[in-house]
Amino acid sequence: LTHTHTLSLSVCLSLSFSAVDFVEALCATSNAELSNPTHPRMFSLQKIIEISYYNMDRIRLEWSRMWEVLGAHFNTVGGLPNEEVSFFVVDSLRQLSMKFLEKGELANFRFQKEFLRPFEHIMKRSGAVTIRDMVVRCVTQMVSSKAGNVRSGWKNIFSVFHLAASDTDTAIVEMAFETTDLIFRNHFLASIASFHDAIKCLSEFACNAAFPDTSMEAIRIIRSCAKNVADSPQVCPVM
Repeated sequence: LTHTHTLSLSVCLSLSFSAVDFVEALCATSNAELSNPTHPRMFSLQKIIEISYYNMDRIRLEWSRMWEVLGAHFNTVGGLPNEEVSFFVVDSLRQLSMKFLEKGELANFRFQKEFLRPFEHIMKRSGAVTIRDMVVRCVTQMVSSKAGNVRSGWKNIFSVFHLAASDTDTAIVEMAFETTDLIFRNHFLASIASFHDAIKCLSEFACNAAFPDTSMEAIRIIRSCAKNVADSPQVCPVM
């Protein structure tokens, strides 16, 4: 299939089960292409990225079913030992996420949480500092430019930074903490639904003895949160 035919076919499939069948087949092809440890081929992976981009405007139920397959594939290929492939996946997820977050999220929906989950998975599984650093940079960019549209995605953001908090790489820990601090200073109320995850994240920073300055700052923010809970218990969820 040519580039145009692939995208046209994916967009024109009107029934959700047909679209899911299509992406399942494409993901299987991509897995086969990437199975060569020395010379992986990323042709189908690139098509998957393009299809993800152009199908975001489907109704949420259809898109959710498609993303269940696509997200699982990104989890798998993002954790491959080949850093070129992993880096491409993370950077592509960044671009997709920035587009996805432009639309915001309606109350009582959790599509952002599902969409951003591959960042958590890759952060947890990757043994490469460059890939973990890239994940933290991507999430930091989301906070910097799309924080106003984040809803259920705050849970994923704090989960990524929770994982980064126990890292041994200075740049990763410092960048993650700086962004976490920024969230508490500028987006505290917006992220209040994920308050529990935020406190767990801060606790992990506080427990990382390799970075005492960061640890002390994390404790300071936790104390500030405790004061906020005491002063405005109706605002903060019960721990």
